[in-house]
Amino acid sequence: MTYRYAATCLFGLEKLLGSEIDGLGYKRTETIDGRVIFEGDESAAARANIFLRTAERVFLLLGDFRAETFTELFDGTKALPWGELIGREDAFPVKGHSIKSRLASIPDCQKIVKKAIVDRLSERYGIKTFRETGVKHQIEFFILKDRAMLMIDLTGTALHKRGYRPETYEAPIRETLAAGYDIPPARGRAVLGPDVRIRDDSDRGRNAAKPHRSRQKQAVFRGGYAFSRRRYMEKGA
Repeated sequence: MTYRYAATCLFGLEKLLGSEIDGLGYKRTETIDGRVIFEGDESAAARANIFLRTAERVFLLLGDFRAETFTELFDGTKALPWGELIGREDAFPVKGHSIKSRLASIPDCQKIVKKAIVDRLSERYGIKTFRETGVKHQIEFFILKDRAMLMIDLTGTALHKRGYRPETYEAPIRETLAAGYDIPPARGRAVLGPDVRIRDDSDRGRNAAKPHRSRQKQAVFRGGYAFSRRRYMEKGA
């Protein structure tokens, strides 16, 4: 079965991220500021989280639709197959962003999306109240120019925190940005200008978001994921 995914990145790294996705053998379908949409099978969730060096997060893209009103946002969200991914005991908090759209109030959008998901799950499980004490599935909406994308976070802890980043202080440069500098340029063009210098007093910059498998396997398990743990263990072996 083919799924749609959205990989996010820092602005300016979209081309490099797209090249990495191509290298994994997946089909890119769209590139917009800060994210690349692509198609892949179930194993793509694991492989993208483990091997994409410039990605910040990987999402399962359940659907996208026009949403100029709250009614359109509600109806479009409710129509998606939430019951196939979220169990009756699972938690499903909602957050998101709205850019250059009529639906500019994030709190109101959160309430509408949450209510739509609850209504859809109520129809599936025959209950009105959900305890949300089980596995956490972070729902995220992204509304750009009145087009809404509804997604489930497959990453958990952000990918720029993989590897050597400690929890006590911030690295001088994000590992994903360092990876953009570290990846060999295409056709002789430098990713950053020739006069750019990156100073990093630790191993983080020199290792530049290498695909640290064991650390990232733990990260995706903490964050809630829609696919099987077995897939992550297989692809990260």
